[in-house]
This record gives sequence, C-alpha cells and structure tokens, in this order.
Amino acid sequence: MDEVDISAIKDQLFNKVEVYPNTYVLLDMARPHALDQVVRDRAQENMAYLKHSDFAQWPQKAPLLVRLEDRHDPLLDASVDLAVQQTMSSACRLRQVGGWLFSSLSPAPLASLLSSKLKLLHANGKARLRFYDPRVMAQLPVVFDMPQVMQLESGVEQWNYLNEGAQLQQTTYPSSAAISRAPFLASAEQWSALKQVEVVNSAVQVLRTLGCSYERDWVAQITLLVQRAIGQGLTGGMEQATFAVLGVWLHRNFDQHPRIRQVLEDARKVGSSFGEAIDAMSGDELLRIKQEMEQTHAG
Repeated sequence: MDEVDISAIKDQLFNKVEVYPNTYVLLDMARPHALDQVVRDRAQENMAYLKHSDFAQWPQKAPLLVRLEDRHDPLLDASVDLAVQQTMSSACRLRQVGGWLFSSLSPAPLASLLSSKLKLLHANGKARLRFYDPRVMAQLPVVFDMPQVMQLESGVEQWNYLNEGAQLQQTTYPSSAAISRAPFLASAEQWSALKQVEVVNSAVQVLRTLGCSYERDWVAQITLLVQRAIGQGLTGGMEQATFAVLGVWLHRNFDQHPRIRQVLEDARKVGSSFGEAIDAMSGDELLRIKQEMEQTHAG
C-alpha cells in the first residue's frame, strides 16, 4: 500500500475528529505492539480498559480504549500506521488496532458499555465476542441481523476500521432506542457461523498470499462457500478454507467442473481427503480449469 493511500486514511479520520465529542482508538493489548509506549504516556482519564472474566488475572491485557486529545494527537497517525502495517503484511495474522470509534460518551462509560457486549450467550453456553479484531468486525454484519448489529454498536456513533484490503470501513447504525446492556444473544445458526470466523480469516489469508487483490465481497462469498463445504461433509477447518479459496479463485461452482468431480470421486474411493486430492493437481491444471470456468460462465 503506498503513502498516498495511507495519507488518505489519515485525512478521513483527521477530518472526523472535530465533528464528534470523543474520538477513541480501540486497541488489543493481549500482546506487545508498537503503540505500547505511546499508550503508557497517556493521561489516565483518557484511557479505559474493557472488562471480561477472561482478563480478570491480567486486566492490562484487555482491549483498551484510548481517547485522542485532539485531531493533531500523534496516536491517530501512529495507530493508522500500525493498522496498515499489520493488514498489509501477508505473514501477520494479528490485528491489534480494533478501529477508531466516535462517541458522545466519555471513556469509562463507553468502556463499560462495550464490556457488556464482549459477553456472547448462545445455546451451548457463553463466549467472548472479539469485536475488537477488525477481521471479526467485518464478519459480524454477515452473521447477525441489523437489530443485533445496532445493539452491538449502540453508544458508538460511528465505528471505523480497516478491512483486509486496508480500506477504511465505516459502520453507522443510528437508532433512537435507548442504549441496552442486555446480554448479546446468538442463535444456533449464528453461533455455528461465529465458529467459522477463523476459517474465513484463513481463506482470506491464503487468497492474499496467492496474490489475489482483496474484494469487498470476499467475506460474504467465503462464508457461503464454507457453509457449502460443511454441507458436503468437509469437517476440517483447513479443508473448508481450501474449498472456499478455490471457490473464490477458480469459480464459485468449481466443484461442478467434470475434472474436479472426477478427482474428488477418486479421492473418496481411496480414502483421501479433499485437501490431498486438490494438492495432487498441478497449478497448470487448476489454471486451465479456471479459464474454462470463466469462459463457460462469461456474461
């Protein structure tokens, strides 16, 4: 990503800071990162950790809200630099800048509100909703319905984050409803989809490693392909991710190509896995199939 693009992201955020009473950087503090020293120098009244039982022993490792002092605050530029660096590195799976949040709430009340949303209840128990990872945030509108997303973002007037193409995303769900601290509930179907978040992220990572340019609809495409893979009996996360990668890279109906069907059928007969069957095919053969699928479905 070039400097002009990074500057554009900074400019967009810079211009928004004046509009809202409070601008926050949401940071994942579970592991050390380049902003540690900058954060340590902050005034305590401009910081607030989120709270969850998972961080009870090490509260300083919880997600952290840091309020910018003004639009010239050096943390703004530094946080964009870190977010872009981690997003654009194909070897980096961390995303420690959860986003830039604009709110009328001061640090402690907003941190308390967001803390309540870390708690996800589902039919099999409870879990921590990692919305402070932008890779997870990007998938939530695909998993949850609009009222749920509005509940998640209540108290935040605008939430910005970088997607995997290092493009600044803005989520705005204005609601006149009172801010709710009710437990965040996930249906059985939604809980199943949330368990596939890492599979979707893995597929995105592989596609980027292959040199594919990030597309905004990848998350939706991959989510559907993973569901198809599960429907076809693929139980392993790596196999599901491989299926999704091929669905994006070759064609969404790649598994209907005669050669692919033959390979998969032969693999079933000898007890080979989906991944092993695909690995046995050469790159040239897969490229030919890709070209055939594109020609067959052109227009």
